[in-house]
Amino acid sequence: MLRRTEPEVTADINSFLDTLLLFRLGSIISAKTELRPKSVLITGGKTTSGPQNVRYKYALTSVDVPDLTALFTKLKPLLQQIHRSTNSDAFSIGCRRFKEALLEGGTSEATITSGITCLEALLLGAGERQELKHRLGQRVSALASLLGVYDPLAVYRDISFAYEIRSTFIHGSVVRGEKAKMLSRLCEAVLNYSRLCLLVTVQLRGAIKKDAFLKTLDNSLLDQKQRFQLEQLLRSKVIVTM
Repeated sequence: MLRRTEPEVTADINSFLDTLLLFRLGSIISAKTELRPKSVLITGGKTTSGPQNVRYKYALTSVDVPDLTALFTKLKPLLQQIHRSTNSDAFSIGCRRFKEALLEGGTSEATITSGITCLEALLLGAGERQELKHRLGQRVSALASLLGVYDPLAVYRDISFAYEIRSTFIHGSVVRGEKAKMLSRLCEAVLNYSRLCLLVTVQLRGAIKKDAFLKTLDNSLLDQKQRFQLEQLLRSKVIVTM
């Protein structure tokens, strides 16, 4: 009989929670986790979490079962590997920033800042220092275009605006006037772009290295052959849920 250790079970639980987190935009938390071993020789355990910020919610119905099952089947081995690893990579760093944005009860400016930081971890290279706003906006919009899920021009504008908000926030200023009225919509947009990019990043794990992916993504804007190759890769490897 196969006996699983507590860390293995915990990795399974976290993998399922992360799948729910990536399925749609929602502040997913585990209120209580309880382990009940069948053997009296193994000690069980229970963990609970206190009240957390729940900004975004979504409902699940029977109609969602096939899509959620397919996504969980695809993500489970990838997420298990990540949760059992002690090393950080682009996905794990980006996912932490994404969870901060969803679960920490901060201001809209703080949420947008965490969302942009998530996208930077996923779609900017370690040595890139110039024109970061343009690079990130271009790459997120290019990915949206390849997947056919958002208007690329609207995505680019949102990322540029979000960078302005982040710059204002981290320099200790407050967003006021008409821009302040747009923050709620911008929050949701940036978090949805982050969720999309996390889905792509985790499912391409092992299929293509980050630097190669970013280079191909940039080239796809100018080279139809590379765009086609990238479209084929995404179509064969990536499940996207909206």
